[in-house]
Amino acid sequence: NPLTLIIGYVRRMKEGADQAAQARHLDIIYRKALNLEHFTRDLRQLAQLEQVQLAYAYRDVPIHELYDSLQQTFDWELIDRDIQIRWHRLGGQQLKVHIDLQRIEQVFVNLVSNALVHTRSSEPITIYSRFYSFANAVVIAVQDKGAGIDHDDLKRLFERFYRAGLPAERSSEGTGLGLAIAKTIMDNHQGRIGVRSQLGMGSTFYFILRTETEGL
Repeated sequence: NPLTLIIGYVRRMKEGADQAAQARHLDIIYRKALNLEHFTRDLRQLAQLEQVQLAYAYRDVPIHELYDSLQQTFDWELIDRDIQIRWHRLGGQQLKVHIDLQRIEQVFVNLVSNALVHTRSSEPITIYSRFYSFANAVVIAVQDKGAGIDHDDLKRLFERFYRAGLPAERSSEGTGLGLAIAKTIMDNHQGRIGVRSQLGMGSTFYFILRTETEGL
């Protein structure tokens, strides 16, 4: 709890910590305060999304535009990782999705960021899409070869505040709200978000959007 840590370090300073300790304490307090600000912002956004208080800018987006926009959400050359991107190009078939592109980008960024945080630098990450004509749906997935997720954790991953147990060296100061926000966005798109994972075998997070043929 960032607030508990902030109070604890302030108490130490009030009790007369030496100058060097005070400098360290102030640095920690500052970082925890930023974390708390991030947490509060995420919680407010989640509440607004769940109550549909944030407007969604839905429009018809061609599949190729969706792929291009997602690819531009990161400067991949600056990410010193083994990342492969494999978009399923559809040739002459023109498909579209009815989405708020900015919100879908937010879902995508969350999944990729989680994969980067929860895998080692030597572990590859694959981003790919698949189109399923029988279901009129496109699946966009982020697959890693990391530690995987325990079966008991899988059921709760998309709950607010829930964070699956991770080794200490991979822990982060996330808010535990990113996946809950992503799920709410997908629910409001009448889409789906999910995960397949096995402990020790890596994870694949994915989201599914309904497609339509352009011109119809």
